[in-house]
Amino acid sequence: QRSYLAEMLYRTELMVTGGRVAEIEAMTRSDQAALQAGLLRALESSENAGQPHARPIDVYRA
Repeated sequence: QRSYLAEMLYRTELMVTGGRVAEIEAMTRSDQAALQAGLLRALESSENAGQPHARPIDVYRA
């Protein structure tokens, strides 16, 4: 079964780190938790605005 949230979090990490291995490895659990919290806020915000999906700008604003 797919975890869409996990996939979105993975893609967000790639956007933040640029896919650079050193930056990915340097991410702490706190960094990952902050990304996840921001992603969840963006998803809630886009849902409240009646948008079908969160966009990168929604994550940035969250």
